[in-house]
Parts: sequence; structure tokens; C-alpha cells
Amino acid sequence: HPVSLVTKSQLVLRDLDLLEQIAAQNWATVSFTITTMDRYMASFVDFRAPPPDKRLAALEEIKRRAPGVQAGVLIIPLIPVLCDSEASLRCVLRAAAGAGADYLLFGGGMTLRDVQAVWFLDKLKSAFPEVYARYQDLYQFDSHKPEYHGRYVPAEDFFKEKNALLRSLCEEYKLPYRIPRYIPDDWRGTNYRLAERMLNRSFDNQIAGAAWKNLFWAGQNIQNLREPIEAVAGRDELETIPNVGGAVKKRIEELLDSGAHP
Repeated sequence: HPVSLVTKSQLVLRDLDLLEQIAAQNWATVSFTITTMDRYMASFVDFRAPPPDKRLAALEEIKRRAPGVQAGVLIIPLIPVLCDSEASLRCVLRAAAGAGADYLLFGGGMTLRDVQAVWFLDKLKSAFPEVYARYQDLYQFDSHKPEYHGRYVPAEDFFKEKNALLRSLCEEYKLPYRIPRYIPDDWRGTNYRLAERMLNRSFDNQIAGAAWKNLFWAGQNIQNLREPIEAVAGRDELETIPNVGGAVKKRIEELLDSGAHP
């Protein structure tokens, strides 16, 4: 059974022997959330969590003691204004690459909702009043109302610009921004490889602001097939798979006909 853990704590090292056993049989990943390398800012946005340098030290230890376990960094969520400058993000990527991270994932800005929003914004107003004013623009809330009635996430233009920056930085530091997926060594192999291609392409489209949902669901539906996709194609029934048609169907046929692994 593949295992993927997300944490802000170095206590995951207590289970490293078990994770190493899992990785030897199939697939295991440990992802550390690090939204900033600044210790003071980290103590503000990650209340009571270990500082970022301790999380990176744990990542380094995983790669040293159990290299078969994939380990990487998540800049999720991206925290507007406080942690989203190029200089701040570059520090995280440089540190992740230096620690031997296998990947760096990003996507999605900080969400604000209900009591959580009121609590965070109250904290923000006290510590960073000038940033609080920026959040009013980004999240469109009324500071005079006791309850939160603003946006759940910042506007789409905010994400498009930041995602482009993060993708560029990942390429610069040679850090994949998707985790290689678990590929079974049985009849599901081709299905999973095709699904991986589609889900990765779907993500690229999504962060670029292009159409992505059809590819996403095509990938999910192919992965969930109960038979090899070669068998479905052999019966000329690819279009019976939800979201597989048109250009998606044609590309699958090309890959299968070539005899190469997708």
C-alpha cells in the first residue's frame, strides 16, 4: 500500500524504519510544509510548529538514512504578501535543493473562512497592520463586520502570476513540481502511466489558467479502470471511458500504437 505523509514536524523520523520498509516494497513519500525560511515569519504563520531549518534537517536525514523514501517540500498554501515575494520563495527553493529534496510542490493560496479567518486577521492586524490593509483588497472583506464575509481565496490573477514564478524557480533549481506517481508492476502499469501524464498536464494547464478539468477527470477515470486500457482500446471502446474523446482519445491511441511506454 503506497504511503504519502505531509507534516511540519521532525517527529516523522521516529517512523523512518517503517517508511523504508514500505518504500522497498512499493512507494513512500514524506512532504514537509515550508512556506518561508524566515524564523520569525514562520513562528507567525506556523504557530507552535518546529522552525523551517529543523524540518529541512529532517528531510536531509531521510535522504541520508533511507534514500528510497521520496522526500520533498510543500509551499502550500502560498501565503499572500507575508511569504510570496520572489526573494522569500527563492530562499525556500534554494534551501530545499540544498537539503536534497526530490521535489517541491506548490499550488493554492491561503484560504480564509469563518472563525479561522477572524482569528488570523485579528492576529495579522495586530502584528502587521500594513499587510492587513493589503488583505482587505485581496480577500474583499469588511473589517467592521464581526463575522467574516470575504473571499475564500485571493483572485485568480494573483495565483496565475505566483504560479508562473514558482514554476520558473522550480526549473531554475531543477526541482520537479510533481511527485513521480506510484506505478504498479502489474496490468495497471500502462493505465497509471497514462493517468500520470494527464494529471501532470492538467496541473500545468490549471496553474496557467487554461482548461484543465477534462484532462484531470480523464486521468482519474483511466487510473480507476478495472482492466488494462489496451483491452479497452482493442475493442475500440476508449470513448466509453468518461472524459476520453477527441484529442485525448487520439493521443492515447498514438501512444498505444507506438508500442512505447506512455
